[in-house]
Amino acid sequence: MADLVGRASAHGLHGEVAVWRFAVASGDAASAVAGLLGGVPQVGGGGWEIVTAASVLAVLRVGLTNDALRFRLEGLPALGAFELRFSPWCLVDVLGEEAAALPGLVGLAARVQDFTTLNGRTVRYVVPALV
Repeated sequence: MADLVGRASAHGLHGEVAVWRFAVASGDAASAVAGLLGGVPQVGGGGWEIVTAASVLAVLRVGLTNDALRFRLEGLPALGAFELRFSPWCLVDVLGEEAAALPGLVGLAARVQDFTTLNGRTVRYVVPALV
């Protein structure tokens, strides 16, 4: 398994703009991610967080399970792997049927998605998508 340097998640800004958020343990890793994707590293929660300016990532897939994707950033492959978790959903529910056969190089977008609950309430999530 690839060396894990941090976590990634799709992140919403003001409910309308979808970007990527990274959490890492090292200030050097935070600076590298911010240098590649924009954003300002912030200390907090026992590590560093970067809310990037990027809505699309070019990633190299290094691992895949039903509930997580491990990848390296194409522009920083030597930095290490990041994990994108899908729980409480599974990979196929989030990225679609083609996710099971992801190639090595993948484009991931963060997008705003509205869902309607069974009682008719609309809920807004920011979710990853293949591009």
